[in-house]
Amino acid sequence: KGRSRLSGRLNQEIASPLLTLEDLGADPRGPSASPFDREGVLKTPRPLVEKGILKTYLYNAYEASAAGCPPTGHAAGGSRSAPGIGPGVVRLVPGKKSASGFENIEKRAVYVTRFSGQADPISGEVSGVVKGGFLLRDGERIPIQETLLHGKLEDMLKNISAVGDEEKIFGDFISPEVKVEDVEFSTG
Repeated sequence: KGRSRLSGRLNQEIASPLLTLEDLGADPRGPSASPFDREGVLKTPRPLVEKGILKTYLYNAYEASAAGCPPTGHAAGGSRSAPGIGPGVVRLVPGKKSASGFENIEKRAVYVTRFSGQADPISGEVSGVVKGGFLLRDGERIPIQETLLHGKLEDMLKNISAVGDEEKIFGDFISPEVKVEDVEFSTG
């Protein structure tokens, strides 16, 4: 429908070349993994973003028909509404930086361990509260909480400067640590 911020950007750079994101289909590591989507379409692994390049869009049967392509196995939602679109088990592919390397930072940084927030699908604005984390400054690791994080998702994706080498599972999302430059934080 052209409403997505990624509309018309297939095979274009949307993120740092360090970012590779894939939908693992029915990977059993995700708690809601299943072999089929809500419409009975087989879920298959597929690249979403490869080295910063957008590789595919997600479709349910209706949106796929409107776009003139086959459904991708991403129909989501409950039985009381029309099928929406949602990812399966998503994995951010690990990089080469060890986890210990994220804390040896020469300048001031915030290490986020717990975040409560979201990205607005229209504007791309990310806003939320760091519920747990540390201010890294001059070799110190100072605990912080209730600190506001704000920025544009598109900028954050382009400003990824390192991707860790150790995966962690967060529900249906599998990811290593990620270092992002120039993110805004404020505290009261």
